Amino acid sequence: MLTKSLRPKARPDTLAAKAKALADNPVVSEGDTPAEVQKIATTETSLPGTEPMVLGVFGKESAQTALIRLPNGVVSKVSVGSRIGAQQVIAVATDTVTLTNSTRLRMPI
Repeated sequence: MLTKSLRPKARPDTLAAKAKALADNPVVSEGDTPAEVQKIATTETSLPGTEPMVLGVFGKESAQTALIRLPNGVVSKVSVGSRIGAQQVIAVATDTVTLTNSTRLRMPI
């Protein structure tokens, strides 16, 4: 039976000094993305709502995953073997997802 609680050791002076230094000089975020970078990275386009489309592809080249926007607005993460409705994903490339009925879903231009 425990009759006495052990008292924790005091913080080392170096840790207390580091904590005080961080409190005195907080880390400042980089801020907003520069306008030039936003312009290069952003493409404006209208999104047709009648068919699925690829929003982006990521992951290792040997096992890529894609984000697909379905006609109902739902965004799904798919990879080879996943299903989109009655179709199965058979390939994921840099900007295209290929389905079993030979349909190719592409990123909007």
